[in-house]
Amino acid sequence: MDTSSKNHRSSNHGCWLKILIGCGGLALLVVLLGFAGCLWLSKPGEQIETTTILDTASVGTVRVDDLLEDEGFSTLARAVLGAMDAQNARMLPAWFPRQHRSAQNLGMLIPTSVTVTFEGIDGAHHLPFVAAVNFRGWVRVLKMFLEGLDTGEQEVQDYRRHRVLFVNGAFFIAFHRSTLLVSNHHDALVRVIDRLADGTGSGLRPRLEKSLPEGSWDIKGVLQNDTGALDQLFAALLEEGPALAQLGPETSLGFGLELETAERAKLRIDLTLADARQAQSVVEPLQTLAERLLEALRARGFEPSASVRPAGQQVIASVEILGLKDALLEAVEGVADRALDPATHD
Repeated sequence: MDTSSKNHRSSNHGCWLKILIGCGGLALLVVLLGFAGCLWLSKPGEQIETTTILDTASVGTVRVDDLLEDEGFSTLARAVLGAMDAQNARMLPAWFPRQHRSAQNLGMLIPTSVTVTFEGIDGAHHLPFVAAVNFRGWVRVLKMFLEGLDTGEQEVQDYRRHRVLFVNGAFFIAFHRSTLLVSNHHDALVRVIDRLADGTGSGLRPRLEKSLPEGSWDIKGVLQNDTGALDQLFAALLEEGPALAQLGPETSLGFGLELETAERAKLRIDLTLADARQAQSVVEPLQTLAERLLEALRARGFEPSASVRPAGQQVIASVEILGLKDALLEAVEGVADRALDPATHD
């Protein structure tokens, strides 16, 4: 074999080697770019403090901190999601792969922070609210998905560099940076977008801030009767039973909910009125509401107890609920049983 043939084969081997190295490098680059892209998509992005949506114009608020850090809530949520996975598996064909990931992905489902502001809007038929929600991750994917929707089933509006969606004829949705905003009223959402864009949010009024329940609560909130929201609420709840007189604009309702364990929760409601005399006058109607609440909870398998007592110009209602986990798991199983029952589909 002459030297030229050997050199030719050696040259061919060198070319193929370069091609393989080049393809391998390209594949590695694609993998790295894909990994970097997934990592970028999984990050939450730039988020605001959810409490910055509050202002002195707010007539109330609800605040929810990171519930995943609460042992009682996380234990209960994992148990319920695990039961939902198991019941979903019952409704799938035998050949369908079984996956039990809901409980494992709990961190993706539970926000790190939620703040709701209630806004007084003239002429509103219901209490307008705006909720600011921060998630742990995959916010960019959610944002691209929601803002990419334009099927004609929802209205789309661009307002001050915010894409506002009106979804299912019920909710207005927008993003401020990577914080999700959800509202049941267009003007309320626009008001909050203006507040955020201009940096004019001044926080909750001191009187309302003081009406929030003291102590550690997983969920807490307060609502002022400026717009008659509490009057409307109690009128709807007390359609039958003792009447409740007009409460007045200075009346406020504060509440706190704490999941102490997966089996036990406590709820406290502080209704602050103008004076002790007015507080005494609402004790009986509130006791009626408490009894109705207990009946409804018992009907769903919970074990509740409650007390209502006056304390100066306040009326304090305390509710304790036992059997949370068992009742919720039974409810999940009941939903699956009804879905599998042919009689329910006739």
